[in-house]
Amino acid sequence: DIQLSYLQKRLDEKKIKLITTEKAKEYLAEEGYDETFGARPLKRLIQREIENPLAGKILSGEFKEGDSVFVDFVDGKLTFTKEEVKETV
Repeated sequence: DIQLSYLQKRLDEKKIKLITTEKAKEYLAEEGYDETFGARPLKRLIQREIENPLAGKILSGEFKEGDSVFVDFVDGKLTFTKEEVKETV
């Protein structure tokens, strides 16, 4: 959660909210921990698996200012979807 909060702070500049499911967090925790190095590889994993793909999606216009990005772990990989905001009348 700490490493994801650092990413969220950077996304705040673009007014993009990151919503990460428990499945996605479990995947990151399992893959980002090493007995020798502890949680240090987690930062690189988040960069490779979330930051880099998300940056590409922002640059391509798939996600833009004001969006909420839902990160889940489905079929062995992280997925990114825009969470639809329901407008109130």
